[in-house]
Amino acid sequence: CNRYDSQWVFESLDYSAYIDYIRGKFNTIKNSNTCIKVEIVPDQYNGGSMLEITQGESTVYYRISVKEGKVVKGDLCAF
Repeated sequence: CNRYDSQWVFESLDYSAYIDYIRGKFNTIKNSNTCIKVEIVPDQYNGGSMLEITQGESTVYYRISVKEGKVVKGDLCAF
């Protein structure tokens, strides 16, 4: 089951809903001309690594789960 969760989205999104959601987010970022900084950082809660995404003054963290070479779950959160 492919699933996306976010502290800012009230329900889990399936693959199709997530694609629509993330495309809209990227278009908003593109149109705002805001600089984005992305780094791979250690994940102190789950081990492994996660993405640290900074846009302006805001920083969020994106964790993904991979199974058989495919992303099966994504979590976006403030920590």
